[in-house]
Amino acid sequence: MKSDNLTFAERFPPALAKSFMYQLARGLLYLHENDIVHRDLKPANVLVFLDGRLVISDLGLSRAGIIPGVQYREEIQTLWWRSPELLLGARYDGKEIDVFSLGVIFAEMWAAKILFAQRTPQEVLMAEIAMVGGATDEEWPGVSGFSEYSQEIKEFAVAHKNGEFRAQFQKAPFLNELGANGLDLIRRIMTLNPSKRPAVKQVLDDPYFTDGLNVKTMIESSLPVEYNEEYDKLKSYEPDLPYCG
Repeated sequence: MKSDNLTFAERFPPALAKSFMYQLARGLLYLHENDIVHRDLKPANVLVFLDGRLVISDLGLSRAGIIPGVQYREEIQTLWWRSPELLLGARYDGKEIDVFSLGVIFAEMWAAKILFAQRTPQEVLMAEIAMVGGATDEEWPGVSGFSEYSQEIKEFAVAHKNGEFRAQFQKAPFLNELGANGLDLIRRIMTLNPSKRPAVKQVLDDPYFTDGLNVKTMIESSLPVEYNEEYDKLKSYEPDLPYCG
């Protein structure tokens, strides 16, 4: 059958990847605006429909709200998409951890591979440092104070200060379609220092989503309208009115 011989680009065209990026970030914005941290964002928890719609699923590890003074964890976030601060032993997890996972998923869509398929938390952390860089006190003040920041990690971070981000995409099926702007956006989302990562709203406002194929306008115009209670009451008295709820 023809489907058995399709190339990766034919199975997963660049325009669809860009649309998925925006939809995934848009769904995460909805959670964050309602003060929900997903805490296990990964490809397996993303549902894709035949019409190209994307939905975030499985909120089993998510939490709503923040209780002052409470330390969260234990094992949240699946290892291959876990944020560096958790790998380093942070006892607080905010919306920033979802943003990092979002960046990893974006990168994997374009690189056509799992980025951090290592066996242990330390191996994943070192792979993240090698790719992105920025794990010294100079770029991330206080990072050396984390419980898992060993001398080995310190030396590794110094040796990989700048990371090799672009090298991960050298053999990507459609690097040209991602472009410099898309690559830069993903790198910023995957910044190791959580205080320097953009919020999801900033990700959605990035010009990348309106340059060329304007997926932002396309997707925003297709979102469901807000429920209007007054219109619903009116509709009950005028059965011939078009229903748009």
